Order: sequence, then structure tokens, then C-alpha cells
Amino acid sequence: MATGPLTSPSDPLSPLGAPGAFPGAPGASPGLGTPPPSTQPKTDVYTVMLIISFIAVVTAVVLLYMHLQTYGDWPMWKVPAEAKGV
Repeated sequence: MATGPLTSPSDPLSPLGAPGAFPGAPGASPGLGTPPPSTQPKTDVYTVMLIISFIAVVTAVVLLYMHLQTYGDWPMWKVPAEAKGV
């Protein structure tokens, strides 16, 4: 008779004694511990949204860089002395 929930692997009522509970255990099926063959995951709507947002961010960075080049050389806050009128 079982005295507790995890008494003995040979106890038929014990979860440890269930056939195939552990890979390689007596009574376990031979393919239980092997992972399924890897397959290529399908592209879903979230992957497409991620790609579109990446392209949008890269485009925004390039356009911002092109816009900042219209104001002169880097750093823009260092104004030459002749431009200040000093």
C-alpha cells in the first residue's frame, strides 16, 4: 500500500513508477528522450512587423543624418570665430 505520493518507483500508483516517466527508465519508450526533428518556423505577422519596423528605423536614421549635414560640419554647436563677428 502507498504511504505517500512518492513512495517507490515500483509502486503502480506512484508518479515515479509510471512507464516512460524518465527517458532510459525501465518501461520507457525508446524515442521518448529524443527531440523532434527541427523544422524551419513559418514567418508570421509579427516577424513581418519586426522587419518593417527595422527598415523604418534605419530609414529614419539615414534621413536624419542627411538633414543634419545641411547645417555644416560636426559638431554643429562650435561656431567659427569669424562667423561670430568677434
